[in-house]
Amino acid sequence: MLRAGLCRQQLVPALEAFVPSFLTSGGLPAQQARGAKAAAKKKAAPVKGKNQKGKPVVKKQKQRMESKPFDEKSPLMQKVIAMLVPPSAAQQAAPRSEEQQLELVARAKQYSRQKMQEHAQWQADLGMKLKLKKAALQALPPELRAAALQEDLTPFPLTRHFLYDTPPDSYRD
Repeated sequence: MLRAGLCRQQLVPALEAFVPSFLTSGGLPAQQARGAKAAAKKKAAPVKGKNQKGKPVVKKQKQRMESKPFDEKSPLMQKVIAMLVPPSAAQQAAPRSEEQQLELVARAKQYSRQKMQEHAQWQADLGMKLKLKKAALQALPPELRAAALQEDLTPFPLTRHFLYDTPPDSYRD
């Protein structure tokens, strides 16, 4: 995890530690060896054969991208570092006075109290709805109560009609 206070001098060594060496060296050692053997074979054995017109076939050599060690000054590395360093680390906030800090703490406590009150109201409303549901079920006659207590597992219709801003054509006239 990157901390908010991470600076560039700490980020580059951290990147070098976390990025596997095969990303910077062009592949795993076995892959490099196979690639070197294949390149040597291509150079040693010229391509023989002719195309349909009778001209000799010449295959183009694939150019390999040279790998470079991490360079902090490269533009690509600068972009990566800029993406990884959070903006708050680049701009350090001014220290707050004790008065400001106390005001922020008081605001946070007030916000917490308000949210807890809203949550308690929501729970009380839900509890009241459940009590009313149970009272309504108890008020039903026994034969209707048994039918009301059975769970309805029928799926919603696949062709449901939705209400739109304007009425459908069949409602006009």
